[in-house]
Amino acid sequence: MPFRHFLSGNAQWAAEFKAKVPQLAAQLSQAQAPRTLWYTCADSRVSPEMITNSNPGELFVHRNIANVVSTTDLSAMSVLEFAVKVLKVEHIVVTGHAMCGGVLATLSGQPAGEHLDEWLTPVKHLHALQKQGFTCDGQHLDQALPKDQMELDLTKLNIRRSLSQLAQSTYVQARWQDATAPPLTLHGLYLNLDSFKLEVTHPPASSPQEATQAYSIPALTQ
Repeated sequence: MPFRHFLSGNAQWAAEFKAKVPQLAAQLSQAQAPRTLWYTCADSRVSPEMITNSNPGELFVHRNIANVVSTTDLSAMSVLEFAVKVLKVEHIVVTGHAMCGGVLATLSGQPAGEHLDEWLTPVKHLHALQKQGFTCDGQHLDQALPKDQMELDLTKLNIRRSLSQLAQSTYVQARWQDATAPPLTLHGLYLNLDSFKLEVTHPPASSPQEATQAYSIPALTQ
């Protein structure tokens, strides 16, 4: 696709958007006030605004390979800090999807690349837990799932881990302890690329207790 297509496409979209919702366009030119922070994969098929039919200004979005969220990641935590403390979002969503390249690379066991291999370390840890019988819904099986079930389970287990990391962050913990702040709820979703419909993967959590019950990840047994 020629690069000029993006510019002509933007010109057409901008004209249609301002004509369709002029009041919203005027508001967005001055400030944003999204109520939802959305973490998802950088995959080109999973645009949050498009798959939720959302307008500009409704979602505050952070994307990376395999929707990995870690409290040690400066980028993800900077987004979280701004969303929770400044924007005061009321919902945080982690969305994984079918045929995720990061998940497939982990399952293959083959080198993915210098930076990718390091980035996917948390997903590799989850796959090791899978092999010990831990599943995305928190069960401990006597043996690992069949290989044909591992991709979906690992994708959802990765969502669970990211939710757990968010719940443990100082920003979410402080928000939950602030009785004067708006409520904050975490959500896990999975995008089925056959139907392009979102599916709930884990129970929502609005407190430390609910998060521990819904998203806890065990230590890896040596």
